[in-house]
Amino acid sequence: MAVKRFALISDTHGAVHPSLHEMLRGVHTVLHAGDVGGENVLMELGLHCSVIAVAGNVDGTGPNLPLQRVVDLPFGKAALAHGHLVPPGRETVARHLFETFEPHGTRLIVTGHSHLPALQYRKGSYLVNPGSAGRPRFGAGASLCMMDWDEETDLFRFDFRPLDWSR
Repeated sequence: MAVKRFALISDTHGAVHPSLHEMLRGVHTVLHAGDVGGENVLMELGLHCSVIAVAGNVDGTGPNLPLQRVVDLPFGKAALAHGHLVPPGRETVARHLFETFEPHGTRLIVTGHSHLPALQYRKGSYLVNPGSAGRPRFGAGASLCMMDWDEETDLFRFDFRPLDWSR
């Protein structure tokens, strides 16, 4: 069975949790949905695999990243957007992102900003907010999502993992 693993991360805010180094062994690609918090985060994550990232609302003076992007990966197209630029009057961030990226044929959309882990599915596309991988804020615990894609069955599996910053 040929399974490729992807790490879905958001809201690191300049800090890489020490356990990420072990978690990223064997990962094909890190998809970082913004609020990176500095070039040092991208460099540290990039020690293990390729990193694809977008800017979030705290990345104004940080790494030069696009606000959103669509990329080709082994399972098809994936989109990244932090989620902070939803036009006024939109019902939800999720609805806006699904509608924005549907014309691109994306199978995966990775977002962040809320710091709350979430998984939704609509019209052949998964929308994942992995939560915040950085130090906890706003009463939410830290987390990320490991995504496995089986190229033989073309199935996805999502595993949200907590990150304990108290250690």
